[in-house]
Amino acid sequence: MVTRRVHKQKQKPPSYRQQRLRDVNLFPKAQAKLLGEIPQDLLGISDDQLSGMYQVAWTFLETQETADAVRSFTLLCHLHPYVSDFWFGLGKALRECGEAEDALSMLLVAETIDPTRFEFYEEEIECCLQMGRPKEADHILHRLYAHRRSIAAFSDMVREYHQLEEKIALSLKDLSSSTL
Repeated sequence: MVTRRVHKQKQKPPSYRQQRLRDVNLFPKAQAKLLGEIPQDLLGISDDQLSGMYQVAWTFLETQETADAVRSFTLLCHLHPYVSDFWFGLGKALRECGEAEDALSMLLVAETIDPTRFEFYEEEIECCLQMGRPKEADHILHRLYAHRRSIAAFSDMVREYHQLEEKIALSLKDLSSSTL
């Protein structure tokens, strides 16, 4: 079973990829049991097997094999629908396939499961900008700012936040100048 590790103050936090691999099973199975059996359990798939499938899906994504990444993350979402990283991976893969609308829907599911992850908002904003919807991106940015206290790494991400803010401002400016 993959679990979240608690880091001491002086330890360097793990890289995003290391953390992502550790957080595969964020949704406790006890809570999932309240909602009914999850397909992973019904099919007898262990957490280690699911973690291995997750690593393969990310490898597909990193090697630009986006169609295989979409299929892999779709399977993972069906096997354990309460893991935000699976939905995030599916959204990211769909966006890279040019399916920004569908990607945004998947990313919103990931955010709903875990609203404390900066990268979810960042990818949602990128989807909106890819679709030419800077006003929606701006709303997501405001939602991110509203959750800033619950996002552990937000203070480390201030620079990225301001970069997103600037991207949105440029898109809004382009939108207003094109409507004149």
